[in-house]
Amino acid sequence: MRIGSALGIDPTSAFQHIYVFPDGKGRLKAGMSAHLMHALAVGAGHTLHVEGDAVRATAVLVRKTSSEELGRYRLMREEERSQKLSLLEDTDRLYKMQRQQILDRIEDLRALVELGGETAEEELKALRQQLSSLHGHYNFEHLREQITQTKFDLSKLTRFESVWTMKRASNIEGLTEKGTWQGYGPEMLKSRAKASVVRDGAIDVILGVRHVMADLGLQFDENSVDDRLAASTVIYTPEELGAEVDGEGRPLKGRVVDVTATGVSKTQDKMVIAAKRMIDGKSIEEILRIVDGTAQSAKANEDKISRLDAISKAVNEVGLGSREVPYGEEVRTLSAHLEGAISSLH
Repeated sequence: MRIGSALGIDPTSAFQHIYVFPDGKGRLKAGMSAHLMHALAVGAGHTLHVEGDAVRATAVLVRKTSSEELGRYRLMREEERSQKLSLLEDTDRLYKMQRQQILDRIEDLRALVELGGETAEEELKALRQQLSSLHGHYNFEHLREQITQTKFDLSKLTRFESVWTMKRASNIEGLTEKGTWQGYGPEMLKSRAKASVVRDGAIDVILGVRHVMADLGLQFDENSVDDRLAASTVIYTPEELGAEVDGEGRPLKGRVVDVTATGVSKTQDKMVIAAKRMIDGKSIEEILRIVDGTAQSAKANEDKISRLDAISKAVNEVGLGSREVPYGEEVRTLSAHLEGAISSLH
């Protein structure tokens, strides 16, 4: 749900298309389905088309381009064309200047001969050779062709394509030997092509969060296991991350992880132990002051919720949760008081 919120999608879609699973190194990975990547790209206004068969799949994404962007591209393209045109004109002037210098020298030599001077056949021959090769030296045809071309081609700047073939997939060790690839080859190729083209052309719509649990105020240490949740940004599908999936790209095996349950979150266990030490030997009134002080502190709400949750577990484990405490003109249990404090922060 936290990842879904970061991506701007509702909890139902998050549950259906975002998966969290162990990476085999003591951490959890988070991945989204290729369908969700496709939907997010289309929802952002981009166009995505995919087609394929059992041998090859092609996905093409065309980014939505605003009128402002189009105007900016046109200006950049005209500036580029103007610079190339100036280069052509400068080159033409240099060519004409050098050509005229050679012609002037040839005329000077001829004039000397007419005045009775010695002929300079060798120099004349060299000058004529320079004259004949001068035009080719500047390659005007290439310069004129360059004017018609531009690096600010919208089709190149906004169109992205990804092609996945079964041959490409077979180059990844063990990939095509998986049952899913053998049973759903075309679907797997399309999934890979879609995920790849969205990462290339619309990375802005699928960037998620790096440490989801950090947003809840939990502090991590090197010994934590399930606390290391979603250690990388969620821009890959579960299948790309190595999970065994079905034809729809959904992981075949799963489990529900309660990161606040005893024995699951080592960070939370440590907080509960610390809370027990803090309330040890304290009266109910002193515990209430600790609770109210925590709720009214300047810390972030997520941090205060985690601390109050640890205190709540601690008082229940030591048997104080059922003790009655004043609440306005009424009374309620200490556990209910803590739950109320946590709910108000939520």
